[in-house]
Amino acid sequence: MTRNKGPSQIVGDFLIRFYHEEPDDTKASTKALRAITGMFDYEWEVASTFKELLEMTLPVNTLRDMVRVKANRLWNLPIKVMILTRQWILVKSKIELREDMNFISEETKVLLEKAGWSEARRVSIEEYENHLEKLGYPKFPVALEFLRRFGGLQISESPQGESQRSYNLKVDPLKLTQCYPPYVFAAFEEGLGRPLCPVALADNGHSAIAMDEAGRFYCMDGSALFHVADSIYEAIQILSHTNWPKFDKVLELD
Repeated sequence: MTRNKGPSQIVGDFLIRFYHEEPDDTKASTKALRAITGMFDYEWEVASTFKELLEMTLPVNTLRDMVRVKANRLWNLPIKVMILTRQWILVKSKIELREDMNFISEETKVLLEKAGWSEARRVSIEEYENHLEKLGYPKFPVALEFLRRFGGLQISESPQGESQRSYNLKVDPLKLTQCYPPYVFAAFEEGLGRPLCPVALADNGHSAIAMDEAGRFYCMDGSALFHVADSIYEAIQILSHTNWPKFDKVLELD
């Protein structure tokens, strides 16, 4: 723990540890999130410290010099957003996984456990990562964490014998990208104004589920894109069941 250190030193140490020797920002963020998995006290400390630092009134060029020296990057606005604001969002999203678990209903837990899920479940996602990279899709750390926890699960409310034929949610980006080609995602991404990572099929394959960098979930249904949820367990709670609430339509393609 680093309780005796100030915000600048904690953030500086974090940037040195995960960014200084890794020029790729996505790889650095992924490495950071993997490294602190399960270290809940450190997760809270890092998250709160990033937030505190961003809200502080600092001398001119303090953040620029910190990024240049500690993260080994030239300073500009996109870099500031990527390393500081973005890192806060990613770490916060990681921590929210633990918080959101409290909002999963017992009924949903039964469906998840029937599908083979447990709180300790983690699966290898190397095949998913390679496949997404090959097709040119972004590999957001929060999306990879979702796949690591739920990848391969087929969640269904059907009786045990029928659950393999009928499902509410199938977490499988390989199968999803076979059903929904890249140009479909590209059209929605252009309309939305941000990239999306394909993660799952829903409603027996009639809908596609994608995530953005901040961990928001979207549902592609025909020519329309709907906002589903803002966090992983909120999405799981909704998509594991047949009766979905009315989603907010984000856009509709021409």
